[in-house]
Amino acid sequence: MIRYVSTMALILVCSVANGQTPEDSEKNVDDLVLHSGQSSFKALPPLTWHKGEIADVMQLRNGRIATLSPEGDINIWNPQTGERLQTLSTTQPKVIKILLSLDGLRLLGFTRSGTIHQWALPVPKPSWSPEQAVGEPDSTTGDQTTAWASASQDEQDEWLVLEYGSPVKAVAIHVYENFNPGAVIRATTFETDQSPVVLWEGKDPVVATGGRNVARLEISPIVPIKRIKLFIDSKAVAGWNEIDAVGLEDESGTIHWATAAGASSSFAERIRTRSLLIDVSSVSVPKYVIPPGTTSLSHVNDTAEGKQSFGGSGHAVRFTRKDESRLVAIEIFGSWYGSSRPPAEDFSVYVLNKDRAVTKELKFPYAVFQRGAEQWHALSFDAVDVPDEFHIAVFFNANQTKGVFFGKDAEVAESHSFVGTPEKGFKPVDEKFDWMIRAHTKSVD
Repeated sequence: MIRYVSTMALILVCSVANGQTPEDSEKNVDDLVLHSGQSSFKALPPLTWHKGEIADVMQLRNGRIATLSPEGDINIWNPQTGERLQTLSTTQPKVIKILLSLDGLRLLGFTRSGTIHQWALPVPKPSWSPEQAVGEPDSTTGDQTTAWASASQDEQDEWLVLEYGSPVKAVAIHVYENFNPGAVIRATTFETDQSPVVLWEGKDPVVATGGRNVARLEISPIVPIKRIKLFIDSKAVAGWNEIDAVGLEDESGTIHWATAAGASSSFAERIRTRSLLIDVSSVSVPKYVIPPGTTSLSHVNDTAEGKQSFGGSGHAVRFTRKDESRLVAIEIFGSWYGSSRPPAEDFSVYVLNKDRAVTKELKFPYAVFQRGAEQWHALSFDAVDVPDEFHIAVFFNANQTKGVFFGKDAEVAESHSFVGTPEKGFKPVDEKFDWMIRAHTKSVD
């Protein structure tokens, strides 16, 4: 039984990582779970890029190959390109055998004297995930698992957010588009509590450079940039519009590469949710309902004209109580983004007084939200005393890969909405809209 499970796990890893495209996976994604073997092997062309004698070889779980030379040096290779990525050397006695640890996190080197050397392996990036756009380009032209790909080919517009280690006074953005290039239409920069600034907008100027497809987007205005958001018109260019890396070119010509990334969707999620190697236990979703007989306080309708998420900041709305009642529930129009499972943490709902000082903090699990299209989500709780004028603020501790898209209703006569946190304070939003929050009050004996 143990041997059977191990064999099935190996086939699942190979079927996803060894050269299979999103299109192939789209056709066979259910087969990854259902099939546990194949009837025959098909001969493929040999890999001719390796030079020199091999004393031992090991396939690493991040798709790389480790080879051991007769001299005891361990070389790490990218099997797709033949590029030697790193050499691991040890002092005498030399390594004569290499092995991957059972947890897959360490490479072990054995010597004749009994000494065992070990190296920690980098945590692999999921194939086609946003993390694949972090760092320097490492994908050849064509569909590659080492680049970001959206969950679907052409079903919706997509975006990719990149963050950099420190602000860069950039003059241009370099977008490495390894597959179906030409779909980038806009680039913006933003701070967590400010409106986005458009850096570039137009037709994607991608050109073939050095065997790769690169678009150089000239920036205006030139401002210090720590994070950017690329907008992809997915429907305009058929197929998966994959992006391998995004660099910021400063005034000296130096390219700075992203240190973190997030996206509207990724094909990695579709693979993870159907793989037997992933924990697929269900998440317990609390059930909240609006109590009967409440009075609804609302500035918005049921249609959002936009959506937004903030990292390091929150959303707040001002309400006026209509009678001597207490707050018993709220509704939020939104959906979570990021991984295929909700974060295992709570977000905060603050009740604020007229001066926007906290009078009550409530905690709710992320799992109350759903992914996909934004919709109303109810949150009920024990009755809370509120003054005639009060505010509801929500803080999701959002970042590039975890947060909630919050609906914005622009069809309002005036704005009652704010951004900020209890620690830093709240300020009115710059545009005329309201965050889609409703408060429910009820007379409680």
